[in-house]
Amino acid sequence: MKLLPYVVAVPLLMFSFTCNAVSEKEQLEQQVNEYKKLGLLANKCNESGKTSSAACRTFIGMFNEGEIAEVLDSFSKNLGTHISIDQDLAFEGLDAFTDIIDTLNFLFEEELKNTTRL
Repeated sequence: MKLLPYVVAVPLLMFSFTCNAVSEKEQLEQQVNEYKKLGLLANKCNESGKTSSAACRTFIGMFNEGEIAEVLDSFSKNLGTHISIDQDLAFEGLDAFTDIIDTLNFLFEEELKNTTRL
C-alpha cells in the first residue's frame, strides 16, 4: 500500500518531463523558423547588392524598429539552451544568425561609403 503513491507519481512525473521537453523543442522550432525567415530576407537583401531593394528596405525598417536587435539578443542569450534541446536545430538558427550579421555588415559598409562620399 505504501508503494501505491510512488507507482502513480513516477509515471506522472515522467509524463510531465516528456511534455515539457516536447514543448521546449516546439518552442525552439518556432524560434528557429523566425530566425530562418529573417535570414532569408537578409540573404535577399545581400544578394540584391542594393540598399534600395525591397528586401533591404524591409530589413532596414525592422532594424530601425529594434526587431533585429531583439532577435540577435534572444539568440545569443539562449544559444546554450538551444543546443541542449536540439543541436541540429540550433545550428540551423546559427546559419540564419550569420546571414543576418553578414547583411548588417553589408548595409553598414554601404552606409559608410555613402557618408564618406559627401
